[in-house]
Amino acid sequence: MNRLLRCGRHTLDLSTPVVMGVLNVTPDSFSDGGRYNETAAAVEGALE
Repeated sequence: MNRLLRCGRHTLDLSTPVVMGVLNVTPDSFSDGGRYNETAAAVEGALE
């Protein structure tokens, strides 16, 4: 069974557990209280 996930130019090895998430930076996203309206800010917040 193939345990590689190709995602754009990246290939992830899924033979060991990985942590993934979704960043929602659409204008109608309200779960963050409007703190992360831009992608760079959302990524920075996720890495904290």
